[in-house]
Amino acid sequence: MAFWLTGILLTALTLAALLVPMYRRRGTASTPTAVGITAVLIGLPVCVVLIYRLIGDYPSAILARAAPASVATNPQGIPAIGEMVTSLATRLKQNPDDLEGWLMLGRSYVSLEQFDAAREAYQRAYLMTGGQNLTAALGYAEAMALTDRATLSGEAGVLIEAALKTAPQNPKALWYGGMSAVAQGDSVLAAERWRRLLNQDLPDPVRQVVRQQLASLDAPMAAEPSASGPTGAGMVIAVEITVAENLRGQVDSSAPVFIVARDPDQAGPPIAVVRHLASSLPMTVSITDANLMLPGRSLADLPRLRLIARVARGGDPIAQPGDIYGEILWDAANHTDVPVAIVIDSVFE
Repeated sequence: MAFWLTGILLTALTLAALLVPMYRRRGTASTPTAVGITAVLIGLPVCVVLIYRLIGDYPSAILARAAPASVATNPQGIPAIGEMVTSLATRLKQNPDDLEGWLMLGRSYVSLEQFDAAREAYQRAYLMTGGQNLTAALGYAEAMALTDRATLSGEAGVLIEAALKTAPQNPKALWYGGMSAVAQGDSVLAAERWRRLLNQDLPDPVRQVVRQQLASLDAPMAAEPSASGPTGAGMVIAVEITVAENLRGQVDSSAPVFIVARDPDQAGPPIAVVRHLASSLPMTVSITDANLMLPGRSLADLPRLRLIARVARGGDPIAQPGDIYGEILWDAANHTDVPVAIVIDSVFE
């Protein structure tokens, strides 16, 4: 609002400075025509609006440009847009009625995997619109589900169902609607929603994930184990974690250790997460299908994973400056029963 008041005031002063002399001198040979004066009257305010759209909303443009290049430079896969998000959050404290700003902040926090913060931003937008804004409602439901999957059977699920009634073909509503149905044990409804999603124009990676989820619904839920095959545990990735000697003094035995599996080829939420205490270091942990964030997926379907072991010195599941970590690239083609080794040898900045 402060920007708009300043813009209106400056526009009025500029118009006065231009037009008063024009009207005083009207009738001379050099006096602008009525058409010219009218053009200034209309054009200058339009220019003010355009400038606001271009630079007044700068976080959106900068975030879009910054994300692709920054993903490759950050060891945790978190886009280096934290400063821009902080700037946006600060601006919203001064202008808390900016709905688009809260929606943008929610999207930004999701991209940074700060799901609790995303939930708060989307909740603000949701309450501001009385629950009538579809983007705010779905963003709020998504952030809740990413924070706690159990909400798919509760509050997040309710919001998703309401969104599907309003916009039955909305891609995000269909995706999370399928997940909500799975969480409530209704695989038929989940399949129906995901098939509707596949009928839409989706990016190839997204289409592949939806197909995998559909295929998982067709698998027997309680098949008898084969006498000669696996006992149902599925693939197990054993990870041996040690700490470099020069960083051992920075390990608080009470701090949590997060072992995170990510897709090395695309950004997004973690594929799997395991949590232990640093008091167990050095340790060997196992990542199985039970640790996957999305139901119905399998480690056996993933060709590569980036495995990260991080000591969260502040206890935060989101990487913070000062955390120490190590990582490796796991390749299914080279998978054996021998544990893969991660040495925690770097400091997150």
